[in-house]
Amino acid sequence: MMARRHGDAFRGGLCMWRRWGFVAGAALLTLLLWVFWGFWREPGSGSGAARHPENPPGGAVARSSWLTGSATLPSGARGTLSIQGQVVGPDGPVPGVLVAAIAPPSPEWLSRLPPLGGRWPRLGWSCDPTPDTLTLLGLAAERRGHELPPLAQAVTDGRGNFRLENLEEGVFTLWAESGAGLGVLKEVVAGSEGIEVQMGPGRVFSGVVHDERGRAVVGALVTALQRDVGRFIETATDEEGRFQLGPLPWVNDGVILSKQGLLPASRRAAESGPDHHEVVLFAPWQLSGHVVDERGPVPGVTVQLEDIAQVPPTTTDARGHFGFEGLCRMPYFLVASSEGRYARKWVSLEQGLDSVEILLGASVRLSGQVTDPSGRPIEGAEVSVSRAGGWWGAKIQPTQTDSRGRFLSEPFESGTYGVSIQAMRYVRRELPPRLLQASEELRVSLKEALLVEGHTVDAEGSPVEGVELSLVRAGSGAYGPSFSSARTGAEGAFTLNAPDTGPWLVRSRHPDFREEDFPLAAPAEDVRLVMRNAASLEVELVDEKGRPVRDAVIRLTDTQPGYPREVSRATTSAEGKAVFQGMKAGRYTLLTKGLGGALTRRSRWRCMTWRRARCSSNSRRAGAFQARS
Repeated sequence: MMARRHGDAFRGGLCMWRRWGFVAGAALLTLLLWVFWGFWREPGSGSGAARHPENPPGGAVARSSWLTGSATLPSGARGTLSIQGQVVGPDGPVPGVLVAAIAPPSPEWLSRLPPLGGRWPRLGWSCDPTPDTLTLLGLAAERRGHELPPLAQAVTDGRGNFRLENLEEGVFTLWAESGAGLGVLKEVVAGSEGIEVQMGPGRVFSGVVHDERGRAVVGALVTALQRDVGRFIETATDEEGRFQLGPLPWVNDGVILSKQGLLPASRRAAESGPDHHEVVLFAPWQLSGHVVDERGPVPGVTVQLEDIAQVPPTTTDARGHFGFEGLCRMPYFLVASSEGRYARKWVSLEQGLDSVEILLGASVRLSGQVTDPSGRPIEGAEVSVSRAGGWWGAKIQPTQTDSRGRFLSEPFESGTYGVSIQAMRYVRRELPPRLLQASEELRVSLKEALLVEGHTVDAEGSPVEGVELSLVRAGSGAYGPSFSSARTGAEGAFTLNAPDTGPWLVRSRHPDFREEDFPLAAPAEDVRLVMRNAASLEVELVDEKGRPVRDAVIRLTDTQPGYPREVSRATTSAEGKAVFQGMKAGRYTLLTKGLGGALTRRSRWRCMTWRRARCSSNSRRAGAFQARS
């Protein structure tokens, strides 16, 4: 099998995929080819040809300012309404600000967008030809050159006042921009007066783009989706591969960087600090090879990349040959299967493989029967088989026993596997790893459990549905292993399986109630777990003049030593408020980021039944949040 790159030999770093379990394979490969070539058509190649943003002369860093390119307003008869207001910054009214009225995005357009935050790869952003990224690039290409201009524009006077005229009835988004300053106000009704648009430093993405050989990538597109505004904002890299995109709102999807013939890359907005990025765009790689058995090449074998659903499987030809294209440089598991034969092989494009061959052998199957101690079959027991081997281990799809207690798990290749069996009212059993070189038949007996049965209710005694319960040993700590788990039904009923008398803790989790540990011993009947209302926290964010700051991102993290774990996040409302509910009592750190980086603040709070905090942006010391009851 041959592994090679389209172009020069690779000298870059590792890139990783995020795994997606949905996506039609053939359609996505078509989209991939279209993205690489279709949306990069040269100007004049046909109607709707995509055009790159113009680079500034003299080698200046390419910068986005989409309003400056929207000087042409809709012509013809328009409405008679206006919107009047003032743009205000940290130091008061701001003159000379360009203010635009934009129509909100249509529901149809929003429905075509991938979910917010759903497209980022799990590890790294240097290689991202994932379905959501390709969808966004396709939508950007479709709208490039066809974005609707603002419906009205005006420049603030010496007192920061503006008047947007000739508007029809409706609701608009106001976008105010001046240099690096930005203000965005949503849901403004035509005819409104006395509107105040708060302006602060906008988010600016900057950086440099190279290929894997360290050469500047000229003319790479840098694309940012602005959902609330309903448009894509773009720029292109200059002769040195540099770019600057902004100002943009602080709440956004990050940016995508793309260039014809190279795989796109994604960059998420930084939680803190400057958004300056050094990006490498990689050339796509091809992976091809042969499937053979003891007699030679095998045609008609299905070959696929394990857990890479966006790449469709292929079939070997008459010479046993197969191939994949458009791949990132990373490790893969190749799986080949045909008529009871199976092979699974690890390959790594990052190691510059010259030749790999897949040897097709007999598939291994694990079958057997699950019974109780007296030999009676157990129906509905779940049997899970997982391959030993650390991070790259493979988990076979779990199977359930039938009315005779029988199960069958297949196919998989020879190797070392662990087996786990669990069933309601029985103790879960973990079999030690076993070497399987041929199909085996197992007979497994499960020990009857000591049952913990009961109901979850609220303070008024009403059943609580959907409570996640786990049984852990007393004294095992916050991360002790669970011996049994259950989710309460409509009547709040649950059953947990204990291997011995304990002592045990029943650990509860529900978004509307406190996380609590209930001590008990097994067996136990008619257990009544009373769920207490969860702690909540309300945060109000204001500027130095006491005015509410809207659309600020507030993160809530724990106070564990080392890297803090994010517990929740929220965006402030028009009143500058955000509410966190379903909290566990304890201490937390609040991190805020508003329209400008100067609003970043940290403070620790003990979360009680109901607590409100107020943050003023003019305080720089720890404890800037001041509680009030």
